[in-house]
Amino acid sequence: MSTEVQETTVEDTGKNEKTFTQEDVNRIVQERLSRERKVSSDAEKTLEDRERELAQKEQEIAFKAVLDSKGIPKEIYEALNCTSEEAFNKSIEILEPYFQKLKEPIRNAVGPTRGAIHVDPIRKAMGLK
Repeated sequence: MSTEVQETTVEDTGKNEKTFTQEDVNRIVQERLSRERKVSSDAEKTLEDRERELAQKEQEIAFKAVLDSKGIPKEIYEALNCTSEEAFNKSIEILEPYFQKLKEPIRNAVGPTRGAIHVDPIRKAMGLK
């Protein structure tokens, strides 16, 4: 079995002729194909990065909505474990009782009504609870 090498002739502005073997042509084509594949691969990675960023942003918005519904300030989001929905829910489960306690009226520890609910006189004068 003998392999014949074919030659391709390309004219360079009519003055010089340059010949390429079939191996040269194959190599050039392969190099161009690999460059095109790399460009295509980079574009796919960029799209994947954008999709990942969008999913993270959607998750952040959903988690902040949960915080809002539980009466927990949205600013605390950055301090929570938000790596997964399960981790986020566990963080909320731990924090929620503390924020509920903050909403309770302050108890007066001084005076004859020790332990009774203290009503702020200014709020009372304005008809607020």
